[in-house]
Amino acid sequence: MNKEIIESIIKTELKDYIDFATTLAKGEHKTLSPPFISYSNSDIDMSDTNKEYYRTFACVDLDAIDHNLKEVKAKLTDGVLSLAIVKADAYGHGAVPIAFSLNALGVNAFCVATITEAIQLRESGVVGEILILGYTHPVDFPLLNRYELTQAVISYDYAQLLDSYTSNIRVHVAIDTGMHRLGVDVRDLDTILA
Repeated sequence: MNKEIIESIIKTELKDYIDFATTLAKGEHKTLSPPFISYSNSDIDMSDTNKEYYRTFACVDLDAIDHNLKEVKAKLTDGVLSLAIVKADAYGHGAVPIAFSLNALGVNAFCVATITEAIQLRESGVVGEILILGYTHPVDFPLLNRYELTQAVISYDYAQLLDSYTSNIRVHVAIDTGMHRLGVDVRDLDTILA
């Protein structure tokens, strides 16, 4: 993703936050202001941002993300796919700008919690695999193919439900590694893969 697109998204988000904070400062709105988030690297100047209206502030250092990604990749065996977790709006840091930045760094696989988050990334132009870790209701199964999304298979029954809709849905079998929240019991793996 090129720098102009990233800057455009960031400036749009900043304008929305600043408009909200200005309204709040004038006493026209009674709720607390949202957290302020800026994205910076050597190419983006955020110094003109008015931060005084915000109760919290997060500066996402895109150069640090680049450095950390290189460190992780250096420790992976060739051919191992790494997926960036950007669920919950990248944990409040902005899923779309973070995913764009990671796309520019060569990351082309992302994890989200819901189909809504996946569609937001895809409609924003994020490329690569998008894996939905949580449950997608059967009503939304057509969206999995339309947006070229991958659905985590979280149980044998869910695998059957997905398969009864169509065999063209991309899936990722989630294995319960001991937390007992989501995922297929390893003893049922042969049944699901059949």
